[in-house]
Amino acid sequence: MKQANDLLAELELLDIKLTVENGALRYNAPKGALTQPLREKIGAYKKDILIILSQSETLSKPGKLPQPNRLSETDTSIDAPIPLQPRESIGLPLSTAQQRFWFLDQLDHGNSSAFNMPPMVIRLNGVLNISAFKRALNEIIRRHEVLRSSFRMKDTMADGTIPVQIPVETDNLTMDIPVHDIRTLDEKMQQEEIRKITLNEASTPFDLKN
Repeated sequence: MKQANDLLAELELLDIKLTVENGALRYNAPKGALTQPLREKIGAYKKDILIILSQSETLSKPGKLPQPNRLSETDTSIDAPIPLQPRESIGLPLSTAQQRFWFLDQLDHGNSSAFNMPPMVIRLNGVLNISAFKRALNEIIRRHEVLRSSFRMKDTMADGTIPVQIPVETDNLTMDIPVHDIRTLDEKMQQEEIRKITLNEASTPFDLKN
């Protein structure tokens, strides 16, 4: 699965788009971009690519939104707070999407980069305040515990051993964001360095347990 994710990252940089239609693999590429060696690679990892793209497509489909709870006759507030789930160390159940990621992770024995799909690079133009950018990302992580949760196995009486998510406390939690300064390189070398960094990040396994 790792090799398939690496290949998808490489194709993304070449602006080659792979999609799944009725179980078949389709591509859209600039003229001359899809070389014979790339075709052979795609054929070699076709099965894994179909799994990854199918999972990605499923995750991107909007689900049916749950209906809001009706207010009781004695509750006159239209802004009633959403009740919090208990946050004991026993963990919270995984969502359907999280269960799919957990399954892919187990297939690769904890070395899956499935969380990185599809590989994507965002280009920001202009002067970037790196310090403010880091603070903003860390604030998002602090507010959304799903972004700072680890997966563990839990023994239950009813369902046996099941995966659960355990949110990490925000005390002293800071995500380090690496910065690569390539301003001293010429344009061609910059693009090559960006390609290397992107492929490395896309193929880095996502540790769901920590």
